[in-house]
Parts: sequence; C-alpha cells; structure tokens
Amino acid sequence: MPGDGEKKRTLLYVAGSAEANRVLGELAVEMGIELHFVEFDPQGDPINGDRSSDELSKVELFWAHGRFTGGWVSKVVSKLPNLKWVHSDFVGIDAMDKEDFLRRGILLSNGGDNFARPMAEWVMMGMLVSAKRFIHYQTLSEAGLWDPSVDLEELSKKKVFLLGFGSVNRLVAEMCGPFNVEVSAWTRTEHKVVPPHLQGYYFGDEIPSEIYECDFLVVGVPLTPSTQHLLGEAELARLKDGVVIINPARGAIFDEAALANAAKGSRFGYLLLDAFEKEPLASDSALWGRKDVTVYPHHSWSSPLVTDKAINRMKHQLDLWMRGYEPEGTVDFRAGY
Repeated sequence: MPGDGEKKRTLLYVAGSAEANRVLGELAVEMGIELHFVEFDPQGDPINGDRSSDELSKVELFWAHGRFTGGWVSKVVSKLPNLKWVHSDFVGIDAMDKEDFLRRGILLSNGGDNFARPMAEWVMMGMLVSAKRFIHYQTLSEAGLWDPSVDLEELSKKKVFLLGFGSVNRLVAEMCGPFNVEVSAWTRTEHKVVPPHLQGYYFGDEIPSEIYECDFLVVGVPLTPSTQHLLGEAELARLKDGVVIINPARGAIFDEAALANAAKGSRFGYLLLDAFEKEPLASDSALWGRKDVTVYPHHSWSSPLVTDKAINRMKHQLDLWMRGYEPEGTVDFRAGY
C-alpha cells in the first residue's frame, strides 16, 4: 500500500483478544489514534454476540497477540469480511488457513525476531548441556555419587549445522562465535549476501552432505509441504554417530516415528526437542523417559521480556500502517513463510 509518510490516519477499527484490547488502548492514546476495538473470546467468537455485521465489516486490522492457536486466528479471520491485515506475534503460519488469506488478499505480518533471543539461548544451552555432560552429573548429584570417570568436552572446533537461517538460527550463529565452533547453514532459497558468522553456506532443494558431518544439528526451517519430514529414516541413518540434535522449530520437520526409533538405538549423543508432530507429545512416545532426550512443551520461546518486544513491534507496525505503508515482515503464503 502506498504511503507519503506525512499524512497520518487517526481512526482504526481493530479486532483481537482482551489483552490486545488493553495494549492497543494504551498505544492508541500514546499515538493519537481513535480506536474502535472488537474483542474476541478464547473460542474465536466476538464478545457480546450481538456485535452488528456493520461493526465487524469495518475491522481492517486483527492483532494475534499473546497465546493463541492458528485455528483461533483462522476462526476470527472468517468473521471479519473486510479484513486487510493480520499481525501475529509469532513467526510460524503452518496452522493457519493460508488459502483464505490468499483468496481474500489479506496481509499477514509476523513477529520477526520477537522470540529469537530466548530460543537461541535455549539452543546454546543444549550444546553446553551435552558437551559438559550436565544430565549425567546431575543424575550422580541426585544420587549422592562422586564419580569423575566421564570426561567433558569443549565446543571449540566442533561442527554446527544450521538447517534454515531465520531469526533464531542467525542469532545462534552469532552466539557460536566466541566458542570457536565451525558453523554452516543451509536454506532452500539463496541469500544473495553470504550471511555473517558462517564458515559454510549452502542453498537449494537438496540438503548438502555436510549435514552428515556435523556434531550439532539445529533445526530452524519453517514447516511447509517441502520441509515436512525433511529428515526421515534415511537421513537420520546417515547422521554422524553421537550427533546432538536440537529442534526449537516444528516437530514435523522430522519423521517423528523414525526419530524415536533412532533414539532407541542410542545413536545420538543427545536430543533437545521443543516441538512435535502432535502436541502434547503422546504419553507412550519412545522419546519420553530417556536420559539422552529432553522434551520441552513447546516453550523455548518463553521469556518475561518477549511481551515488551511484541508490543514495541506492534507499535512500529501500526505507525507504518497509519501512515499508509505496508507493515514489515509480511508473509509469502506461496513460499510458506
């Protein structure tokens, strides 16, 4: 949408959750905007079911703020006939009705690097937990045993392979620098400028053979038809013995049954997993109850600082929109991210 950067609209009809209503109310006062808000409940229905069709038809912005599901977003979107823009605090869009967005020409902007730092720190934790044998010595500590027979390792000169190079893995690459590790990354589409902090960079439809030489594999690709089960039984079998796999992205990047079977064979040094094909992870999954596997409940993004980041990004996006500019970080639905 074109903008002249000078004229600024002052009236906006918005939809979202109770928390989005509270935050946007404060931002509207700060930014000099007259805001009309339609609040939706956790089931995706407008508060006070008697909302008129005229009121719903005026809504142009829907802010998906706080904890929500893709299904909730899709339900709210379906009730707003003239919606122009959805802003999501998160990055993943695999659970949303992308065809509806495309058909109706609705823009979707994402949270950018809102959650990059806590997730990248979580990845680095996984590397250090593995190298320093933290779980082994925590177990001995709980049992009151003094046994220094298992040696520790350094990260220095280890090989890290980043599957995808979005906001999280870009920060992981940067954080790896002081540890003197060799970092390589792969993306499906080419980055015209070789990303910084990398010793190797690959792109294309095929995963490069370098992935099979790494000591640490960090998953950071979006879930699309092209990446679903990208790592199946054959790929897992070729990974280096003792490899550490860290996945803060999407569970379905793996064939989860193949991953669980491979874990039972004790081929991997350690698995740190935050995402699964079906969540919550089934109680009978072979990934539970293993000392070489740590299961997180899709929570690597968690931090007391992320709310302020999300609000600041929304304020910036809202300022662009009211000046007639397109928001930043709009999603390419055909690419899937």
